[in-house]
Amino acid sequence: MLNAHYSRFGDPELADYLVTSPSVRLESYRDRFGNWCTRLFAPAGDFSLSTDGIFRETGRPDPVSPDAQQLAVQDLPLETLEFLQASRYCDTDLLSEDAWRQFETTEPGWSRVQAICDFVHGHVSFDYMHAKR
Repeated sequence: MLNAHYSRFGDPELADYLVTSPSVRLESYRDRFGNWCTRLFAPAGDFSLSTDGIFRETGRPDPVSPDAQQLAVQDLPLETLEFLQASRYCDTDLLSEDAWRQFETTEPGWSRVQAICDFVHGHVSFDYMHAKR
């Protein structure tokens, strides 16, 4: 998944086309979250995969909703439950206890979400070169 989210479809100044070398067949689809996904078969030997794009950005800050409430899991709408599933990109079983220790004393609702976002933006990065299978 190397392309911009569909919500940014109207913003490109330079479209983010996927390029392979050598050229291979690309099959693309949207997943249930709206991400543009591409399936390909990389041949043995040297192979490169790249994309590039330029997108207009308003520079406006993210929306703020200080009155947002935290709901109990049993009160969440069914269509939101898929967003609570563990990520295959991190060891959620190992991180859950640390996350709860870090944020259990924050005020439930917007304050807790903001504290988590601030922590993630300041401390977490993803690097394929350091990922484990």
